[in-house]
Amino acid sequence: MEDKINKPSHYELPGLNVEAIDVVRAVLGPDKFQGFCRGNEIKYLIRAERKNGVEDLEKAQKYLSWEIESKKSSGGGYSSRGNSCAGTGGEEGDA
Repeated sequence: MEDKINKPSHYELPGLNVEAIDVVRAVLGPDKFQGFCRGNEIKYLIRAERKNGVEDLEKAQKYLSWEIESKKSSGGGYSSRGNSCAGTGGEEGDA
């Protein structure tokens, strides 16, 4: 049976040992890739109850693992443009 979460065949590029996510990661670079992952996490969490249930939760979890992996390999932590709700406190006048 196909693994729809970790190795979906419809995302493999024919004749290459690469998946679409690898191309996205390479083209976007770490910061934009992490944002891409975060957006997909949100999407799958929001739709889980109305569409694919646990499968969507697992997809959100996969994107979260990619975001964490990317943060760790690019120096970790949040970028300076993160919001002040992350427990770091903000500068006066931050929106």
